Amino acid sequence: MKESRRSLKLKARRALLGKYPAAVGIYIVTGMMGMFLMTFICAGIILGLGILFPAQNEEMELFGILGLFFLGMMILTWFMCLVIPGYLRFYLNICQGGQARFTDMFWGFGSCGGKFWGIGLMLTLFFALLMTPEAVLLCVLAVTEEVLFPAVFLMGYNVCLTIAGIYVALTYGQFYLILADNPEMTLYQALAESRRLMRGNRWRHFVLGLSFLGWLLIAYITFGWAMLWLVPYMMSTNVYFYLNLKELCRE
Repeated sequence: MKESRRSLKLKARRALLGKYPAAVGIYIVTGMMGMFLMTFICAGIILGLGILFPAQNEEMELFGILGLFFLGMMILTWFMCLVIPGYLRFYLNICQGGQARFTDMFWGFGSCGGKFWGIGLMLTLFFALLMTPEAVLLCVLAVTEEVLFPAVFLMGYNVCLTIAGIYVALTYGQFYLILADNPEMTLYQALAESRRLMRGNRWRHFVLGLSFLGWLLIAYITFGWAMLWLVPYMMSTNVYFYLNLKELCRE
């Protein structure tokens, strides 16, 4: 039986009772790790520019900034691909009545013989491939007087990428949850399982995401402080959505 949004959210709130300190703690630590990595990346960009482009050539400096920033974003993406499995494992334990531990956030770094390192690298390279046309167009815009065609092409590319990204997220977006729940699966098996689970449920998942827009507005008004409560709520709700999909496929 398909559970309503209200039922999924109610389950999420109940599951988090007494677990919020750990959920908030893991959110803060993950954010701090991401900020530290971003600071390291920015420092690397500044240092790299000083070493590689000491001649103060503006065009070369711009290319250097874009190239080093692009490389830094790939490193950050790889890091997040390793954090996400442990993050989801933590919420799976909460929602399934297991023991949720703070150390779960590092589960993706050492589990399954380092499988997530390879998956993270594959996803990072895939995102790099998608972002390459945008990086090239930004370089073209920086050095040419022709602005209209590159700008229009860049806008069209981003629109197409957004539309395709929404479809891919709604079709294959459960694969990390599936891997966290079934670590013995391969990436291909998890993607296929996500597609199977989401068949006929894409719109339902999309609307579930939209139902948090009001809370996101409140988080914006509170300068992000409400995210300490909202992120665990959203994560738990999405885990219960996944668990409901599993039940539907067993019926």
